[in-house]
Amino acid sequence: MDARTAADVWAVGDWADFNGAPETQPLIEHWNGSRWARMASLIGGPTANPLYGVTAIAADDAWAVGQKYDFDDHFGYTLGLHWDGSTWTPVSTPIVSGSSQNTLYAVAAVSASDVWAVGSYTDDQTGTTHPLTEHWDGLAWSIVTPEDSGTGNVLFSVSVVGPDDVWAVGTTGASQGSALAEHWDGTSWTIVPTPPVPGATVSYFRGVTAVSSTDVWAVGLHDPYPYSTLIEHWDGTSWSLVDSPGAGQLQSVTSVGDGHLWAVGNTNEGTTLIEGDRECR
Repeated sequence: MDARTAADVWAVGDWADFNGAPETQPLIEHWNGSRWARMASLIGGPTANPLYGVTAIAADDAWAVGQKYDFDDHFGYTLGLHWDGSTWTPVSTPIVSGSSQNTLYAVAAVSASDVWAVGSYTDDQTGTTHPLTEHWDGLAWSIVTPEDSGTGNVLFSVSVVGPDDVWAVGTTGASQGSALAEHWDGTSWTIVPTPPVPGATVSYFRGVTAVSSTDVWAVGLHDPYPYSTLIEHWDGTSWSLVDSPGAGQLQSVTSVGDGHLWAVGNTNEGTTLIEGDRECR
């Protein structure tokens, strides 16, 4: 979900008619200040087309990203849709050579000609998952290779401060991973160390929000089970653990205009979980 104004909010996902075929189509809904409306965005063909992230730049400029899975060739393509003020249209996004599984999980924009999308791809020969970052320069999307530890990295969320200050977060492994943070400095992506959680063998970042270059927040989860919520903060110099009282996992975080932070996710029992200003609510 992304909100440009109180009367211009976008939410994305997918839908399917399971009484028919297994294909899913992108689900895009818009809030105009008084009601939600579903927007048309049919991809077509024997494909599954979930959308995972959206960003709104202007009333006539928004991006949504996800994956297009083709049931005929069993291939997962990156999926990008663009809103021009009247229509959502598919825009070509690249895939990694030698990979049949490519996914974009999140998108964020510095400007109309400076947009970042992040996700992952799987090497067909080794089966290893790697981080994927793609950039829109106003004309086309291109792959910008991030730093990769080679341990199954995935990027789930991205947030921007400026053209030379972008953060992407995720995990270094699908089963035995640790929280992963990468930074774009205008030239290259670099993995920035994050502190380990005492006693944890697995930790994930699922969401990130960059308030400023010295105020960035990342949220997720860590073991042992039952899982506990994870919150870390970047102060411009290093990441540090922040006390988080919730049991479960946090999927997203945002900063509102009054300077307060909100994070949302789910408990270990599957109910909704909301944390605000480091208090579980």
